Amino acid sequence: MPQSPPCKRFQVHLSTAIILMFVAGAFIWANMVPFRGMGAYHFQRKELDIPYIYIQYGWPISVSKIIHLKDLKDPRSSSEADLLFWERLKSDGGILYAGIAVNLLIALLLLVITWFLCERWIAYRASRKGP
Repeated sequence: MPQSPPCKRFQVHLSTAIILMFVAGAFIWANMVPFRGMGAYHFQRKELDIPYIYIQYGWPISVSKIIHLKDLKDPRSSSEADLLFWERLKSDGGILYAGIAVNLLIALLLLVITWFLCERWIAYRASRKGP
């Protein structure tokens, strides 16, 4: 019986596609769940610690950080410590686009590894069954 020509488009087994969907869903979940923590900014000139609570999004690298302050005066006050703190806070917030790129590369790498292992396992099991 003549062999059919190989298919010109990319194909995966249904079981591999289902596993890849679960892995991709896990990555989406890991990036959307907030990670909470606490910290304190320390100002050496006034020996002042300002506590804060932060919420980070992103896995494995944080791509967004939201900071909630505790017991801090109005940012327009004339205190040098307050002004320094607000300048430092501005640099800590926002979205890190390099983190998004790294997270995407890691997710794609792990999806490719998952695809390769699933397809190898299916090929191994098919070769054990015989013709």
